[in-house]
Amino acid sequence: MSINTTTSTTANVCHKNTGHASSSLSDWLQLIRSRRWSRRQKYGLLNLLRSPLEVLRLSGCAADKLLTEIGLVDSVKRKKVHQQESRFDIAQDIDLMHREGIKLITILDSAFPPSLKEIYDPPIALFSKGNLTLLQEPMMAIVGSRRPSPVGNSTVYKISEELASMGIVIVSGLALGIDATAHQGALAVDGGTIAVLGSGIDITYPARNSHLFARIEQSGLILSEYPPGFKPTRYSFPDRNRLVSGLSLGVVIAEAAEKSGTLITARLALEQNREVMVMPGPAVSQQYIGSHRLVREGAALVSSATDVLNELYSGLGFHIDRNLSHSSWNCTNVGLNETQLLIFELLDYVPISIDSIVLNSGLPHSMVIETLLELELEGAVASSPEGGYIRRV
Repeated sequence: MSINTTTSTTANVCHKNTGHASSSLSDWLQLIRSRRWSRRQKYGLLNLLRSPLEVLRLSGCAADKLLTEIGLVDSVKRKKVHQQESRFDIAQDIDLMHREGIKLITILDSAFPPSLKEIYDPPIALFSKGNLTLLQEPMMAIVGSRRPSPVGNSTVYKISEELASMGIVIVSGLALGIDATAHQGALAVDGGTIAVLGSGIDITYPARNSHLFARIEQSGLILSEYPPGFKPTRYSFPDRNRLVSGLSLGVVIAEAAEKSGTLITARLALEQNREVMVMPGPAVSQQYIGSHRLVREGAALVSSATDVLNELYSGLGFHIDRNLSHSSWNCTNVGLNETQLLIFELLDYVPISIDSIVLNSGLPHSMVIETLLELELEGAVASSPEGGYIRRV
């Protein structure tokens, strides 16, 4: 199932789309906070109706009928949750978003990351603070131990610093330890970094990283799928991890112990067809038991930014320029026509299937195939060994 993209304005106040009814920020917040449906059910209904307002207007029977058609029905759970549905002060949410400069990017927005539409359980919207243009850059996740060794910490800092200086945006979860170090390495060279939260975007967790949160808000990007005021739970962090890996080309695992939560991110990355890379460590260290198991299962060993890039792009026969990010490549300067430009801008640095490109572009299948071949000859895109197409520049 893949949802269409419509051109819209990402703003604090209003969302525009081409659905059956005009949808406001209030409609989106109501749907996000609603407990009538699971996240995947909301996604499925949006995919059919193209409007949060139309989803909210559904009766229980109508919703069940649609969900049955797409294989997502769970009427028992729906009835149980519907009884617990409570009223939220959406006006308070909107006021806070205005005051805090929080923007909402919905899955119907053109600014929504295409790579997240490809994962099994995409969010229907993302709350954001900071530089949204970072979502257009190639991204790499770095995650690991909350209690890293000095060597592990310094290696992560170096890799993050080097990748960021090459135009790669560093994605992590703002946790203590490796996550924080990865963000700091990127900030040290004025590079891009994205922190994905397991709480509402107005809640700094852990509190010890409040200073780092403020720096990323100013120079990078903060993202959360949770509404304002949402306090983190034991379930929200694994959910957060699927977005960290889903946004990224691949994931670097640093110092994962035998029962490390970091292994959840590695598993999610594999399910999402992302590259999993591991920093090696001492064979006898308890800190690396989980990491070394990943290596035995086929993960690549990396100890530098060059290792990371070679692993990412070895199958595609090209390399990222050490000094330039893809944003410096001007499509119009190489004479791309309107159709080529439309398709190029739908692509990302993770493989996007041809079916998704057809859906999101609105173009005939034959025209999409022909245009992709033209772009491949131009050196702008490449076919991926895993299927689909990705940006080369």
